[in-house]
Amino acid sequence: MLRNKKLHFHHIGIACCSINEEVSQWELLGYQPEGSVFIDSTQGIRGLFMIGGGARIELLEATQDSNTLAPWLKRKIKMYHLGYLAPNLSEAVAEMIASGAVITREPMFSTYFRSNIVFLTLPSLVLIELIEIPSHTDNEN
Repeated sequence: MLRNKKLHFHHIGIACCSINEEVSQWELLGYQPEGSVFIDSTQGIRGLFMIGGGARIELLEATQDSNTLAPWLKRKIKMYHLGYLAPNLSEAVAEMIASGAVITREPMFSTYFRSNIVFLTLPSLVLIELIEIPSHTDNEN
């Protein structure tokens, strides 16, 4: 069980084949883009955050020659990860591992957040993205 009260929910990650085709469907539910489409070549994704009447969502599509989202899309899984902001990434990772989580994707630099991120799978099989909150940031994401 996660006991780290310092984590703050940020978004639900949604795999899609085409961000452009997906946006209009979420607009029907009251969502609007939060910023512009971004590219993170390290992760092999294009993304767009949207906000609306519910939780912030992150629409994600693979960049050309990337298979990052293929396992999810092949199984027709759209909502595939939950993103949390972590003021101390190494502490949060250590606590999750001590509780049985497994690192699914090693820590890497996120071009969107301009900080490190890491993906872990909880014992319940929920995929979590931890996003390091830089100690001196002006990014209000």
